[in-house]
This record gives sequence, structure tokens and C-alpha cells, in this order.
Amino acid sequence: MFADGNTPIEIRAEGSAEFVIGSAHKHPHHLVLGPSSVHTSEEARRRGHARIIELADAPDVRAARHG
Repeated sequence: MFADGNTPIEIRAEGSAEFVIGSAHKHPHHLVLGPSSVHTSEEARRRGHARIIELADAPDVRAARHG
């Protein structure tokens, strides 16, 4: 994540490199960051995480992981 501002971003490679950078307007609402997700509230993050755990324990998902 970048700090607010409009100053240039300096990038320097010490060898062959590819770099992709993206940006967007700041979201007008507070966002909660999970380890690999973005949510509108802490409660939404907790519900999403609980649902992932629930789905990961589903029989067809367990079979696909071990099959």
C-alpha cells in the first residue's frame, strides 16, 4: 500500500527485472485487510474466514486435496 500523495515512486533494479504497479482512487469507506483479502468490516472478515474454514472441511474439498 502506498501513502497518500502525488510524489514519484522511484524503482531501481540491480539486474534484469519486470515490475507491474497499479493504483486506484482511495476507497471512500474504511477497509479491513485480511492476510489475502479486503473486507468492509472486521465482522465481514471474520465471517469470510469462518466460511473458508467451513468450505475447506467439506467432504468434496477434502477428497480433492487428498485424492
